[in-house]
Amino acid sequence: MAIKHRKHRKRKDSNFLSKIMMYFLLITIVLGFTIPVLDFGDEPSGQVEQRVCQTDSDCYLVCEDEPVKVLCSQNLCKQNSCEESALYPFQEEGVTFSLEIEGREVVVADGELFVIVEDDLVTLHTSEIYFGHVLEKFWLDVDDVEMTVNGERVYSVGNYLPQEDDVVKLVIV
Repeated sequence: MAIKHRKHRKRKDSNFLSKIMMYFLLITIVLGFTIPVLDFGDEPSGQVEQRVCQTDSDCYLVCEDEPVKVLCSQNLCKQNSCEESALYPFQEEGVTFSLEIEGREVVVADGELFVIVEDDLVTLHTSEIYFGHVLEKFWLDVDDVEMTVNGERVYSVGNYLPQEDDVVKLVIV
């Protein structure tokens, strides 16, 4: 009988220990998800809420009483406060190139400030904008087009950086 009692006690100790470990694990998980959410007010987060946009004109900022033009890409303004650095600074003198889209007129929405279209000429008012952003202004996706630049096929359409006087031709596939 004494042996049977010992086995029963070991099983009880084992169950008790596993319950303690389970409670400890649950408490750690709850604290792990709760503490980062709590705001103790020590210091401000420094993050500015993203602004939703449809065109560049939706993204204007006024910094030190001066208007600042901000690029709208993927329906988000690329600069949301005056303290943030401009990833795509606006330049009055832009990069101009010829663009032909086979079977489609070259048109952008009213309110676009960084991509200006006049006839078949496109002017980009920032030197850092890749062609994927340009296509977005024409409501096209990089996977939907084949592109040639100055007569040579370009396979990385979204990563192409337009240069002055390029002749760009797009075929929608």
